[in-house]
Amino acid sequence: MQIDGVVHLAAFQAFSPEEGEIKDLVLSNIWLGTALLEACKKADVKWFLNTGTIWQNYQSPDFLDVYNPVNLYAASKQAFLSMAKYYTETSSIRFCTLKLCDTYGPGDTRKKILSLFDEARQTGCRLDLTPGKQQIDLLHINDVVSGFVRLTAILADQEFPVCPEYVLSSGKRISLRNLAVLYEKKYHTKLNICWGAIPYRERTVMIPYKGNILPGWSPIITEEDLYGDEIPS
Repeated sequence: MQIDGVVHLAAFQAFSPEEGEIKDLVLSNIWLGTALLEACKKADVKWFLNTGTIWQNYQSPDFLDVYNPVNLYAASKQAFLSMAKYYTETSSIRFCTLKLCDTYGPGDTRKKILSLFDEARQTGCRLDLTPGKQQIDLLHINDVVSGFVRLTAILADQEFPVCPEYVLSSGKRISLRNLAVLYEKKYHTKLNICWGAIPYRERTVMIPYKGNILPGWSPIITEEDLYGDEIPS
């Protein structure tokens, strides 16, 4: 059976990996993808959709894709692109990276900010946060999925020119503090947040990177949906 394309989602993420996690980071984010590309080359696979992160572009000017990793995770994602360069030069594989911003949605088990707000609201416990001036770009999982579907269609169309990378973005930036205000307004509650109780992480992203948006795609779940009748969690 001929495989037309591969969507590569697998990754290992750790903001500040412990010594024992560095091997997992390299194996998951560099070795696995390289092994997949080697198999794709031998199987004459037509296209390869890679998943990246805007954390590869810390303090990068918008739309310029200047590499500057937030952390070792972002560095490993960029390192895989160097490995992929060999395969795009020695085969006909159409390779493209889709970079993601902050994502959210139902069933998310990660300790992301909306989940932390939910927990604080439901338990009344104090939530220790940074000063909260950093901005975030929140994108619902449904819009992430539609972006992947759109890019697979582009890659499958050999006549459609493709850039090395695209970014999925809600098109909105909001500070952590303002997000908390909107959340409290929606739920008619007051979160017990202690702003400044913890310092910013090293290389905290204060303003998210904006890159080239995927052509033919736009988010369906808007800012009004997020802060309107119901805040997804």
